Amino acid sequence: MWKKLKLFQTFIHKSDYLNSKIKVLITYRYLFFLIFAVFIWIDFHVYTGRSLVGLYSIIMVFSGLVFKPVWQGILQSILVTIIRYVVAPDGFPSEVEVIFFQWISYFAIWYAISALVRNSIEQKENLVRMTTALANSIDKRDKYTAFHSSNVARYAELIAKEMGFDQKFCSEIKLAAQLHDLGKIGIPESILNKSGRLTQEEYEIIKTHPMIGYDIVKHIKTFSNNGILDAILYHHEREDGSGYPSGLEGQKIPIKAKIIAVADSFDAMTSNRRYRENNSFSFAVKEILRCRGTHYDPAVVDSFIQVIDRKGTDILNVKVISDQG
Repeated sequence: MWKKLKLFQTFIHKSDYLNSKIKVLITYRYLFFLIFAVFIWIDFHVYTGRSLVGLYSIIMVFSGLVFKPVWQGILQSILVTIIRYVVAPDGFPSEVEVIFFQWISYFAIWYAISALVRNSIEQKENLVRMTTALANSIDKRDKYTAFHSSNVARYAELIAKEMGFDQKFCSEIKLAAQLHDLGKIGIPESILNKSGRLTQEEYEIIKTHPMIGYDIVKHIKTFSNNGILDAILYHHEREDGSGYPSGLEGQKIPIKAKIIAVADSFDAMTSNRRYRENNSFSFAVKEILRCRGTHYDPAVVDSFIQVIDRKGTDILNVKVISDQG
């Protein structure tokens, strides 16, 4: 088990997320043409009589950020090359090879930047696929909690949207929720699959899973910057300070951890467990309301209740609970 854990750590430390600013640029590709037009105006009206090769190199960097297909890069570099000589004080050179090498230079800039973007996107997609697969494999270690992480991720995302958080935050908390029980990879099977309630000693071992999960992914810088690490580590903290692993209370608990705590508890109470049958939908809602302000953040609970009021038991319709070993 620990060898697998070390291999996973080694792989995941080399992965990182695509910078969100680049994703915004890719979304708004039309900005390329606006910036290109501004650069042409600057070249034609502000710096008349000067050949601004660097100005067009900048536009090719931007093109590489927002256009991925090679044919688009070829067309963009051809367009930039033509405009560069149309506006140039000396016009087109008589030597065709000069024009060709100018185009090659612009295309090389585009290709280098585009390759970096593609590599970043692939790393992110591979990371998400791998972590999701790992989370699902952890769930499947226990037939009573199969798909738990996926359920919690869906509930957490609904709550975050209800609270008015933007899409970036919602995507982050969805991933954090997928990974919230990652540390259970280090918990012995005999404890995870024990029939009946856990002893105090066994419960203390279970309580180590947030720290184990944190240790697995703590070297991923983006996870630290966007709060995913804190969500994994603190999702069992309580408002009154009675949670674990650090006994944080109130505003000291990160908001992502607070949201996952409610989503986690709701799924746990509406799922079959090895030591009991699932509670009713109404019981789970009442229990979360009862613990508002003690276990759970009031604002998070209020948003959760708003989701419940709107969706009712339909919130469970896509909930998948496996009855297979």
